[in-house]
Amino acid sequence: LGWSPQEAVGRQGFGGWAAREADAGEMWRSLAAAMRAPGRQVHEFALLTKDGGRVLVRVQSAAVRDTDGRPAGVYCAFSEVHTQIDLERSIAL
Repeated sequence: LGWSPQEAVGRQGFGGWAAREADAGEMWRSLAAAMRAPGRQVHEFALLTKDGGRVLVRVQSAAVRDTDGRPAGVYCAFSEVHTQIDLERSIAL
C-alpha cells in the first residue's frame, strides 16, 4: 500500500489513512468479530494506497487465544484479490 512502518505502526483503526472513513467501521467490526468466531473468517475490503488509489484485498482472520482459551487478539493475512483471481484462473485452466 506504500506506507512505511513508521507511518503505519501505532495507528488506531484504518479510517482516514488505510481505508475511507465510510468503510473503516465495517472493517473494524468484521475483524473484531473474528475474535468471537470459530475458525478462519474471510472478508474483502477496499484499502487505500498512500498515493490515494484503492486496492481490493482479501483478509483471512482468526482469533488468537491466550493459554486459558480467551480471545487475546486477531491474526490477519492480507492478499490482493486480483492476485487470488489470477491464481484461481491458472488452476482452472
